[in-house]
Amino acid sequence: MRELAYIGFSIIHPEALEPLFSHRIPVRIANTDNPSAEGTMVLAERTHLDNVVTGIACSDDFCTINIRRVLLNQERGILLKILTVFNELDINVEHVPSGIDSLSVIVRGSEFSLEDELLLRNRLQIELGIDDLDVTRNLAIIMIVGEGMRDTVGVIARATNAIARENISIEVVLSDYHEISCIFMMSKYEMNRAMHGLYNEFFPRN
Repeated sequence: MRELAYIGFSIIHPEALEPLFSHRIPVRIANTDNPSAEGTMVLAERTHLDNVVTGIACSDDFCTINIRRVLLNQERGILLKILTVFNELDINVEHVPSGIDSLSVIVRGSEFSLEDELLLRNRLQIELGIDDLDVTRNLAIIMIVGEGMRDTVGVIARATNAIARENISIEVVLSDYHEISCIFMMSKYEMNRAMHGLYNEFFPRN
């Protein structure tokens, strides 16, 4: 629930879930139009798994700052120096996927104006000598979440295939270390089709 709330699942605020999680207090989410219905129970531990994926959520307000330099991964302390610049410019960082010669810093678009971009470019160029930098805006994040993902082979393959069937190119894939969530980034204009494909894959209508 906290994973889904973070990415935009607005039924419960992520901070409201923290004390419930800490004290293992169950939560019943009722249907506003039918409050007497069984609803959905959120528990500290599950006794059985009906679905590998429990939920899917999305948000369409992200962008990536993509940095490239040969042997970037061998520059001791370079990530700290880059993130220090972000911090001093008061730009909150969401994720930092990296490769051998590149890294991307993912931020929310609402917190990264064109003025912020110009200041960031100037500081990274002057202070760290980073010239190869591009920014990709108008990106969406879709997150799939489920305890069953941890012990099931092929979940990410199923998800990427579902998105591919919608003829959508995935920009970034990030998997949680504990294997209960996975993030896919793509153009925000393709988000709804990707969600449709994922729901058909993991929650097919009988």
